[in-house]
Amino acid sequence: EQVTQALPALRQAPPVQAPHRGDIARRALAAAGGFEAITYGFQSAERAGSLGLPATDRRAQPIALHTPMSAEQGVMRRSLLTNLLAAVARNQSYGRPDVCLFEVGSVFLRKGEAVVERPLHELADEPVWAAGVLAGNRPGQIGDGAAWDAFDAKAFALEAIRAVAGEVRVRVQPTANVPYLHPGVAGELVVDREVVGWFGEVHPRVRKRLGAEGAVFAYEVELDKLPVAEPAQMRAIPNFPRADR
Repeated sequence: EQVTQALPALRQAPPVQAPHRGDIARRALAAAGGFEAITYGFQSAERAGSLGLPATDRRAQPIALHTPMSAEQGVMRRSLLTNLLAAVARNQSYGRPDVCLFEVGSVFLRKGEAVVERPLHELADEPVWAAGVLAGNRPGQIGDGAAWDAFDAKAFALEAIRAVAGEVRVRVQPTANVPYLHPGVAGELVVDREVVGWFGEVHPRVRKRLGAEGAVFAYEVELDKLPVAEPAQMRAIPNFPRADR
C-alpha cells in the first residue's frame, strides 16, 4: 500500500547500426559452401614476400613488430592469401587435398604509395578484405566432385560482392597485371569503374614457394570499396499473380 504508483521512464530506442561489410561477406561465403579460416595477423617476412609484388606496391612494404612472438611472426600481414595458401599446403601434408577455405579480415598497410622502408611514425591503414583459396575437388553427392577451377573462384568473389553491395553491376575482365596469379587464368572485378578484386589460378611459382602442390585457385575482394546495399523492403503480395506469356 505504500508503493507509489509511477510509470517507468521511457528511453529512446538505440539506433539501428548498419551491418558490417565483413560480417555480411562472412555469412555469404559460408552459405556458398566455404569453410572459414582464422589465421594470424602476423607472418614471416619470407612468407609475406612470396607473392612477388613490385616494390611500388604498398603490400610489398613490411611493417615489422618490435617484439614478435617468434621469427615466423615478425611482420604484419599485407594480404590474406599468403596464410591461406600456407593452409592449403598444411592440409595437403595431412592428406586433405580438397580445400575450400576463406577468410575475412584486415590487412595492415603503410600510408602512402611507393613508400620506401622506414620506421613507422603513424598508424597503418587497415582495409578489410575477403579472400579464399580452392584446391583439389569440390564436394560431390557420391564420391569426389569435379575439380575446382577459376570460374568457381569468380563465383565466390561475386557472392561476397553482391551480398554486401546488392544487385550491383560487376564487370569482369581478363588481367595479366596480378603477379601472383597465372596471367592466362586471371580476371579482375570492376564496380563503378574501380577494381575491387581479383580471381584466378595462383601462379605456379608462388604456390611452390608456399609449399602447395597442384593447381590452386584464389579470389580476393576489398570490401571497403563496396557500397552497402539498402535493407530489403517488404512488398505486398499482389492480388493477381503475374503470368508470363
